[in-house]
Amino acid sequence: MKLLFFILLLLTISGVEISAQNKALYMKNSAIFYAPVPTYSTQNITMEFWIKPERDDEHSYPLFLGSNFYGYGIHLHNGINGGGGNYASIRIPSASHSAAGNPVRLKLNTWTHIAITHDSVGWRFYRNGEYVGNGDCPANIDSTSKLQILYYTGTIDEIRMWGVTRSQKEIKESFQKDLTGNEKGLIEYYNMDSFALKFGEVIPNIAPDTSKNAVIYGDIQNIANVEGAPLVDAEYPDISFLEKPAHFQFFPRNDSTNSAPIHIAGKINSNGWDSVIILTFKNDTLAEYTSYPLNYTDDTARFEFNTNITASPILFTYRIYVSKEDKRLLIGESADLSCGDVYMISGQSNAHTASDSSLYVNPLLKSWGVLYLAGNLLPYNIIDSSWGMANGHGFNYFYSAGSGPYMTCEWGIEIQRLILEKYGIPTCIINAGAGSSSVYTNQRDDSSHKNLNTIYGRGLYRAWRGNVDKAVKAMFWFQGEGENVGGYGEAFNELYHDWKEDYPNLKVIYVDQLRPGCPFGSHWELRELQRNFSKLYPDIKIIATNAIKEHDGCHYYHKGYLDLAEKSFWQMEVDFYNSKDSANTTPPNVERAFYSTKNHDEIKIIYIQKKDELRYPSKMNYLGRVCTLEDYFYLDGIFGNVIYGNFNRDTLTLTLRYPSQAHYISYLPDAYYNGGDSVIYEGPWITNKKGIGALCFTNVPITSYTSTGVDQDSKSNIAQYYTSENTLIITNTSNSPADFSITYFNLIGQVIYEQTLSSLGSGAHSIPLPQMDADQVVFVRIKGNGSIRVLSVIQ
Repeated sequence: MKLLFFILLLLTISGVEISAQNKALYMKNSAIFYAPVPTYSTQNITMEFWIKPERDDEHSYPLFLGSNFYGYGIHLHNGINGGGGNYASIRIPSASHSAAGNPVRLKLNTWTHIAITHDSVGWRFYRNGEYVGNGDCPANIDSTSKLQILYYTGTIDEIRMWGVTRSQKEIKESFQKDLTGNEKGLIEYYNMDSFALKFGEVIPNIAPDTSKNAVIYGDIQNIANVEGAPLVDAEYPDISFLEKPAHFQFFPRNDSTNSAPIHIAGKINSNGWDSVIILTFKNDTLAEYTSYPLNYTDDTARFEFNTNITASPILFTYRIYVSKEDKRLLIGESADLSCGDVYMISGQSNAHTASDSSLYVNPLLKSWGVLYLAGNLLPYNIIDSSWGMANGHGFNYFYSAGSGPYMTCEWGIEIQRLILEKYGIPTCIINAGAGSSSVYTNQRDDSSHKNLNTIYGRGLYRAWRGNVDKAVKAMFWFQGEGENVGGYGEAFNELYHDWKEDYPNLKVIYVDQLRPGCPFGSHWELRELQRNFSKLYPDIKIIATNAIKEHDGCHYYHKGYLDLAEKSFWQMEVDFYNSKDSANTTPPNVERAFYSTKNHDEIKIIYIQKKDELRYPSKMNYLGRVCTLEDYFYLDGIFGNVIYGNFNRDTLTLTLRYPSQAHYISYLPDAYYNGGDSVIYEGPWITNKKGIGALCFTNVPITSYTSTGVDQDSKSNIAQYYTSENTLIITNTSNSPADFSITYFNLIGQVIYEQTLSSLGSGAHSIPLPQMDADQVVFVRIKGNGSIRVLSVIQ
């Protein structure tokens, strides 16, 4: 009974009784419609029509304005780059870049109204009277242009061509009613109500210039008169919305309720309407009907609707109607809303790569605004302010250097796909990366956080305008390929604290450690700094780029970025989606190294991961050479002394060719294979069971075998602090006095201060720290013949 009520309701809501003369043109396969277009003295135009597609079409043109496909118009296609689904989007094949990246999802066998306007600012795109996207591409209409319908299967009605740029208000007031043909600015009007079914049939132009009649060509079996679009014989009311979600908007979920609130409110200043009706659709199926009687006070009636949407694989759409007697008029629509988690990506080129191979799109996955041309190094244009479908290719071939509308990058969209398909949670990612940017050019303008002339400000502005800045859960930072270590730590520290201030819900910051390659700086020391970020900042986790597939020497091929996404996702699902599969999800990271024999011919390296399965690689053939990992352990910067390596749980044992007195050990070259032939290092790698590469390390101190008494399996004999702190707490838990030595290292393992404590009694002791440069980050290592159980640093 309920289903029958919904069916009757839909028949009523879709429009009033459609008169017999309200017909539409049905076309199939090769049928063609075209009409000549006057030469414009102005570029102010509006194109609009009703469309009811019958099937998904990858390359059909339900309305195309141009000549020989070189012009401007609507391109109805099978998803984005063949990715599936039925969408309409503005297509500008002759332009240097796209007019608009935002697609409009079209439900098959359902009427949808589409409108495009153009003026000196650019294009604007509307669905059912609601703004959905824009672009800044100039028009290019000349005397050879034609209004065309090509390769389309479905129904079309009420084609209107205006020589003026119509406002959204003007479009909404007229798109549901018949026109007389004499409206100001109307140049071509094809209402499809009068034509025969024959080859070369003329469809009359109802506008004054009847010389611009349209013609249909094709097999008459592919043409039909059918019932027209849902027009209503009623004047559009004076209405203003006080609150209403935007088309395609994304809502951050409340973790405790797994939902987000929706508010729709407005007022009607036109007497005579009985009620407001709100229909709730879930994945295009009518799920709820709500009616509000209108009570007027001083010719104004208010209405308000409150509900929640869940973080689930459901698209929510709300259609708002006014009703009186048998008339139902659509006054507002909030279509394809979704709810879930918000993330951001920042850095340089590896952070925002795009590829035509990145085909996946899903309307549940969103982003906001445009990643600008020239690798996002241009100031942001606030006209590009709308929600759109997240993608890995920028929606077109014209955006260079990994830019484009709603572009979250190849590995960003893959992370979104993995989260949705495994956990059913939609996501929004805003990518603020900028090609070739340094850590310094990514800094915030502290006097104007959302400065659109800064990389930082452009990202923050987009998150703020999308109303998700307070909900960002994690930041991905993939940057440093062109950097040296000098000053990097201080600059990153500022950036870190700025993120924490402007994105207050940040739970995790993922830092991608560089791998050998991109030889534009000295990365040995920078990689060591990145490795230690997780020790210096409690909410930073390191992502390994070592052992990621299909590296090209600096960037990655498409499958490489998919590999990066999967390995990042394994960490994310532990951090955010309660995954119990935490083994082998983090990159193996060295804890310490020491000589394990008295004559120093063996070194043991202890890794932090105690339960993971770590794997030492066999020999590898690459470009005609035989590569062994033993050659890529460096003792005091020199390779060649390691002859064998193997793992036993968390311990890597390296057998040396001859005894060594080296103080430091490093893993992996700066960029090239040994031998000076400028070939970027591509393995072999230490990995764990899931293939995640171990982090590079540089100048990790090698503890002498003669140091005894300190628990070698405890991390309590090492700490880090800022030099603004002033006291070290050491507890000797033995019953007798003991001697201790304290060594202070910088981030790359260089000794900067040493001190000795003799006969330190049992119990806790406050040790004043030495004076050093302000705000320096330092590691402290304590050795002694006593038992060290408590170690901390206080101010």
